[in-house]
Amino acid sequence: MSTSEQSDPVGQAKSRYDPALPTGYDWRRHRRFILSGGGYKAECRRRNWFLELLNPVPYVVVRDIAIGGIGILGAIRLKEGDELVIAIPSGEKLRGLVVRSQPDPLFPKLYRTGIRLHRYPTAELFARWQSYIQPQDKADFDHECQVLKQVRGA
Repeated sequence: MSTSEQSDPVGQAKSRYDPALPTGYDWRRHRRFILSGGGYKAECRRRNWFLELLNPVPYVVVRDIAIGGIGILGAIRLKEGDELVIAIPSGEKLRGLVVRSQPDPLFPKLYRTGIRLHRYPTAELFARWQSYIQPQDKADFDHECQVLKQVRGA
């Protein structure tokens, strides 16, 4: 029996997040786009008004986006399973589920949180992030917008 098998709790599924993986490792289904300028400051709220009232989520920084999710950096560690609403640059809101929240290795007082969107955004809505995409990624971003048009039909 290996040491990792000895230390894993019995009957619990392993998390897909593994801090031992190399920095560039990525298991995502869709390409992730890191936003230029350090990200986009966004308003973020829990869908549960009671939790939001007791412990509001301050503004977060959207660091990266993909068709299926958003990566944010914030001062509060969010609980896996929390439902969030995030305002995007156009003023519209995206709803998603927290799938992970870990301390940031560079900024220990901040937390990197991964949010899986409940449904794919429309191609038009996703394309509104275009001005935040780094120049070397624009062609890939346009391709993802085309994929969304095929999948969503708009």
